[in-house]
Amino acid sequence: MSFNNKKYKSYIRWLGHHLSKHKLLILGVLFGIIVTTLTRTLVPLIIGNIIDFALISLDYPYLVLMLIIGLALLLIRNFMDYITMMIGHNLGLKVELNMRQEFFDTIQLKPLKYHDNAQAGDLQALATNDVRIVNTMISHGSFYLYPFFQVFITILLLIGLVDLRLALISLPLILLYIYSILKYRKKITPYAAIRLRKHSDLAVVLQDSITGARVVRSFAAEEFEREKFRNAVNAFRDNS
Repeated sequence: MSFNNKKYKSYIRWLGHHLSKHKLLILGVLFGIIVTTLTRTLVPLIIGNIIDFALISLDYPYLVLMLIIGLALLLIRNFMDYITMMIGHNLGLKVELNMRQEFFDTIQLKPLKYHDNAQAGDLQALATNDVRIVNTMISHGSFYLYPFFQVFITILLLIGLVDLRLALISLPLILLYIYSILKYRKKITPYAAIRLRKHSDLAVVLQDSITGARVVRSFAAEEFEREKFRNAVNAFRDNS
């Protein structure tokens, strides 16, 4: 999508504009991520207490208490994980709706010269696949954020509840983990951008073939169109 409109100076601001319309949903997702991650991190500590203090000393009342707490944490984690997922999908759908409506309104206001040069298949790909990818990113954003919250919450628990030395030992590995994630993102970004372009090319070939079916039949060019579509499909596959 073109962002010549002065309203958006970058893709980040464009995304932020649409996300800002749903602040409560964003807060709900962040709250769910924190609660889910915290409960997920506490479960191993509960298991450790059961082994260290309940089983070794045969303290059955303490064992029952720890089992109840552990079960409660598991139930809370599963419940909050589900709620967070549903809120995230709701947020993604709302943002997708707003973006798609904005795209349609923008196209309607474009001058006729723009439509003379624009390809219908390219616009369809932008309005459907590309916007849908943004929805997927937002809907599943919590799953992408879990590891980072897990890292910081684990470090805090190690420092406050377990052992400061263990936290310091794990810190270099955590920094290496974050570095690897950022490096991977940098390497895969160009392929992700090309993938959108390849999908758009595929939509253009398909659109041209459908709208020009009479011309294709008239010149007996079915095999040529089939080969062109096959090449577009293979290019999309190879990039993926």
